[in-house]
Amino acid sequence: MYSFVIGLVGFIVLLGIIVLGVPIAFAGGFVGIIGLFVIGGIDVTFHFLGSSPYSEVANYAYTTLPLYILLGEFAYHGGYAEGAYRTGRQWLSGFPGGLSIATILGGGGFGAVCGASVASSAVLGKICIPEMRKLGYDQSLAAGSVASCANLSSMIPPSGLMIVYSIFTEQSLSKLFIAGILPGLLIILLFSVMIVTRVSLNPKLAPAMDEPVSWQSRFASLRYAWQIVLIAAVILGGIYTGTFTVTEAGGAGALTAFFLMLRKLSWNNLKAILLSAVKTTIMVLFIIVGIMFFTHFLTLSRVPIVVSTFLTGLPVSPLLILSLILIFYLFLGMFFDAISMIALTIPVLFPTVVALGYDPIWFGVISVLMCEVGLITPPVGVNCYVVAGVAPDISLEQIFKGVIPFVLIDLIAAVILIAFPQIALFLPTLMGP
Repeated sequence: MYSFVIGLVGFIVLLGIIVLGVPIAFAGGFVGIIGLFVIGGIDVTFHFLGSSPYSEVANYAYTTLPLYILLGEFAYHGGYAEGAYRTGRQWLSGFPGGLSIATILGGGGFGAVCGASVASSAVLGKICIPEMRKLGYDQSLAAGSVASCANLSSMIPPSGLMIVYSIFTEQSLSKLFIAGILPGLLIILLFSVMIVTRVSLNPKLAPAMDEPVSWQSRFASLRYAWQIVLIAAVILGGIYTGTFTVTEAGGAGALTAFFLMLRKLSWNNLKAILLSAVKTTIMVLFIIVGIMFFTHFLTLSRVPIVVSTFLTGLPVSPLLILSLILIFYLFLGMFFDAISMIALTIPVLFPTVVALGYDPIWFGVISVLMCEVGLITPPVGVNCYVVAGVAPDISLEQIFKGVIPFVLIDLIAAVILIAFPQIALFLPTLMGP
């Protein structure tokens, strides 16, 4: 009982110092080392200090991180989001709120080669918001579309969050990637239906485009999006058919993106891309190492086992417990970024979810979806702040107002995935064991 209390106190202290602004890597490492010393003594502490930083990172599974981060950097500098948006604009011009829907599709397309929602927010904000405002779109709708669709980068593979989830749970990353496809398409569909419905009921939100677009122009616009289609086909097709492992697919995708932008790639651009990829990779690895110290501390304190035993022993349905876990995610999303949420919660909650009989691949999709909601939920809402940075004349209040309908749709998508888990599990089951 003493160890459990120490572990619980450590978890509360960790949350507190993160709220105060201490980076999660250093907060997790600090609390974990102190906790190890209190529970295990100096010998146990120095054992983990001497072995964990190397043993945790020297793992072949982690090679996926730099490759997909590098792929995202090439996609970011290659302008692939702009191409997807231009194609979507041509094809959807006749729909109510067509540019907003095109933004959603652009976010989904960019997510298929990027995997980082913050980067998607920055890129799509610069491209889409000026175009929508030029045609008289409501500012809240424009900003909300960008902030919300960028979250699709967390769901549609390759996804940085799913990589982190895979690392902490030791689940198949290839199945996690494939499992995100249908839920991602479902969210795009729900977003689009919501936009059409809102604009149809209130045409002032999104005036119709003045000039009709010919079918010739629509087919001609496909040339702007073929790069994204090719990269996505290389990655997802290779994984699904078994041609590539997930790591090899990341390398193939990054190499494909490199050759596609080779004509406009200067030495300075290449240096900036590589440097940014290295910085991002190191940041994520630091988070993993810091949280692993904290995870070892929690394991010694038996917090995950006690929490799992308590929750699974409650005389209530597993669905109610799952609902409480998802509400907890929604609450955390108001204060923490997505990677921090995954790193903090999975070591504690994953044993409970498995003990309740839920599929770990399915829960990965659900937890990533709830992290998506957190990325646009006030008061933190990281994506909202990024949009405010690229469109400074739109107030945060307007942006948060614009994302509320999208948050509701994300929650509806979560309910659908809970009611019909095969939406997420259908494609992974076809891949075999």
